[in-house]
Amino acid sequence: MEAFLTALSASLAPDAILAVTIGTIIGLIFGAIPGLTFTVALALVLPMTFTLEPTPAIGLLLGTYIGGMTGGSVSAVLLGIPGTPSAAVTVFDGYQMMRRGKASRALST
Repeated sequence: MEAFLTALSASLAPDAILAVTIGTIIGLIFGAIPGLTFTVALALVLPMTFTLEPTPAIGLLLGTYIGGMTGGSVSAVLLGIPGTPSAAVTVFDGYQMMRRGKASRALST
């Protein structure tokens, strides 16, 4: 139980939460641009993690990965072009929803 509480307090530290937030924003930007996947974002973010403590570094990488996977659906819904390979299926339903004026609903689900 003590190890769990230690890990929980480390992951809820302000620097770890800031790193996850920054990583998510970077991932969303790279994922939303067709052709730039989360893999490219991770490759560019990885050198920045060498100077960080382990917990914020892992948080930055996790945030970049999750943001990149989610960001791929932005261009899939709005442009009909998947930003990441995992968003290819999102084009079928999401783009049609956007054309019917329900883009916010398509992006939120």
